[in-house]
Amino acid sequence: MGEDNKDKKPRRGLPGGFLLIVLAAVLLFYSFQSMNKDKTGKVSFSHQVEHLVNLDLLHKDSAKKTALNDNLVTFSGKFKDRVSDEAKGRYRFLELLNANNQL
Repeated sequence: MGEDNKDKKPRRGLPGGFLLIVLAAVLLFYSFQSMNKDKTGKVSFSHQVEHLVNLDLLHKDSAKKTALNDNLVTFSGKFKDRVSDEAKGRYRFLELLNANNQL
């Protein structure tokens, strides 16, 4: 009986220190992502990019569209920090046009 305990090999599992290192790495990754000052937005279709350009919400010097083929357009650019008066006027016009169409 005493020899049975000596013959068993110790169980191998993930050490607790390894899990703490992985958790610390994930938290560090998310903290760097949250400190990123760039405003980003998700645009699913190319016609949505046109609306952003028409409403004057993008920096014109940094906005760039690239046609990869007939059906795919890649967009990159930065949003403006503040909404201009012209953009507010354009949006107000679209709201009035939509309200008029709903009547």
